[in-house]
Amino acid sequence: MSDDEKTETDSKVALLEAILFSSGQPLEAKDLMSALGIRSDLVFRQVISELERTYVSPRHAIRIVVLPGERYVMQLKPEHTAIVRRYVRRPLFSNAVMRTLSFIAYHQPVYQSRVAAARGSGSYKHIKILTEAGFVEADRVGRTKLLKTSGMFADYFGVENDLKVIKRHIRRILGEGDRKGQKT
Repeated sequence: MSDDEKTETDSKVALLEAILFSSGQPLEAKDLMSALGIRSDLVFRQVISELERTYVSPRHAIRIVVLPGERYVMQLKPEHTAIVRRYVRRPLFSNAVMRTLSFIAYHQPVYQSRVAAARGSGSYKHIKILTEAGFVEADRVGRTKLLKTSGMFADYFGVENDLKVIKRHIRRILGEGDRKGQKT
């Protein structure tokens, strides 16, 4: 690789990093390729691989995650989420989206139609937000979807990715809220 090619690759890696960092949400490969001015899948894979290699080191708290549908997102490594969450002032999701997420987590696996019946038609938008963020997985079953929480959900909330553990954790939180006189 010539010096000019190396400089161009480095520039694309830096731009990709800036886009993923700034977006805060999963982005499709085709959109990233367009933003980077890349037409070749092979070149894009080289650029994304170069960026991924940068973050593999334990010296970095960030990782590049590949989601279904060839989508990419920059996230905090799971081992850092519990500590960092204490210092982040802005909520991850709105209260309504969090309520939908807690309903899914507690009742999983649950049909999307049941979530909509319990949480209202706005829950379809909530489910889209949650699946795009990687907190909920959706498997198509007939005309609806079967929803469950993902490994990312478990990592973010510091619980084991086990249905019984998640339910126990939610019950404990709800119980604490009731004892404090808070409405949950």
